[in-house]
Amino acid sequence: MVLIPARPSTSSFYMDRFEVTNAQYRKFVRATGHREPSYWYDDDYNQPNQPVVGVSWHDAVAVTSQLGL
Repeated sequence: MVLIPARPSTSSFYMDRFEVTNAQYRKFVRATGHREPSYWYDDDYNQPNQPVVGVSWHDAVAVTSQLGL
């Protein structure tokens, strides 16, 4: 995790250093029954090696915990 410093319009927050791909997220969904992200069926965003998009903060915490990231 990397600390992203506060800006005038946002508070500081932590972000993972490495992106989670759609392929990794698919394994997570299949193993846990977690919800699919909002862009799961959009061909512009769902290619296996693209970073997963459309996930909430809670989704991100769950998948990184499961994957050990």
